[in-house]
Amino acid sequence: MMTLPPTLHPILALALAAAVSRPALAQLAPSFTLGTSAMRPASLPPTGHLAFASTLRLDRPLARWEASALALSGDGEGARWSGTLSATVATLEHRGFRLEGDAHLRRSDVPGLTRALHEAALAARASYGRGPVGAWAGVSVAGVRGAAAGPALGGGQVGAWLQRGSLVVSASLDGERFGGSTVAPAGGTLDAEASARWLRGAAALQVAVGRRLRSALDRGAVWGRAEGTLQLSRQVALMAAAGVTPADQARGTPRTPHAFLGFRLAGVGAMRPALARGVRPVPSSFDLIPEGPKRQQIRLRVPGARSVEVAGDFTGWRAVSLTPVSQDEWEVTLAIPAGVQRINVRVDGGAWQAPPGIDTVADEFDGRVGLLVIE
Repeated sequence: MMTLPPTLHPILALALAAAVSRPALAQLAPSFTLGTSAMRPASLPPTGHLAFASTLRLDRPLARWEASALALSGDGEGARWSGTLSATVATLEHRGFRLEGDAHLRRSDVPGLTRALHEAALAARASYGRGPVGAWAGVSVAGVRGAAAGPALGGGQVGAWLQRGSLVVSASLDGERFGGSTVAPAGGTLDAEASARWLRGAAALQVAVGRRLRSALDRGAVWGRAEGTLQLSRQVALMAAAGVTPADQARGTPRTPHAFLGFRLAGVGAMRPALARGVRPVPSSFDLIPEGPKRQQIRLRVPGARSVEVAGDFTGWRAVSLTPVSQDEWEVTLAIPAGVQRINVRVDGGAWQAPPGIDTVADEFDGRVGLLVIE
């Protein structure tokens, strides 16, 4: 029987309480996942596990806070558990440019490790986006206790993305250097990875493939993974995943094939598969639906957004937050008087832009705004 560590209990309680009720904050995204997992770390026999995870995430236009925990049982060594506390903050966008910073504390104990790892890391990233395309570059530093290759890690990353409707494609290069120890020499790796995320109705699919371009031990190694979700109801989804995790020389984890099948109970915001690191999404569709006399429902589809806001003549150009209602869909109902109304939207605290698919006109600040004609 799997016994959960006391540190998991607060995360589980908060996630369950929020997932089964409508959150007071639309950006609160809790989830609870239960299923079966199979793994086969290199040079070790395959193992089967009961997998149990809970996550509580709070999204804001310029920030994200997340606490997560994972417990595995069934490998004959008692329950293994891992947990992460993380935070991401971002600056306002200026002429397409934006800066972001990440920090996390993590405990990892998974099959293939002889002892748990404890890690603290900081990362900084600059990105430039122009509509549905963009690129980013960043640096990171980490301290790891229990790793095979020494306590100090440093790295650099570059990447680019392209969005076409609900399809988001990205590619990245990720380099890492690590210090030596008594059991492993100093060294480094350089990895290339491409990923794609696609949604259609209640189904979502995310795939990734990668290749190790530089390494003293496993240069040329390839890996891949796929994750699919099928939303069965507003708060329940079927999940399936399979793939290969590459070896991590700095942390001492071996190459590991894995598979998972289970169910997720979650708030609306936590049903969506996460976007690849660095990607800044834009709205892919916009609808205006009459909801009675002088009231209109504004609905936007935005892949993987943290927050979506609208402003216009009808709000006095005050930003109004939309609420997530299904995978990647956001909506709000407002009083909009008849006549011609100007409107703009903002995603994740970025630049204001006209919604897709409507006419635009120049504003007094040399920008563009959308035009609505309300009858």
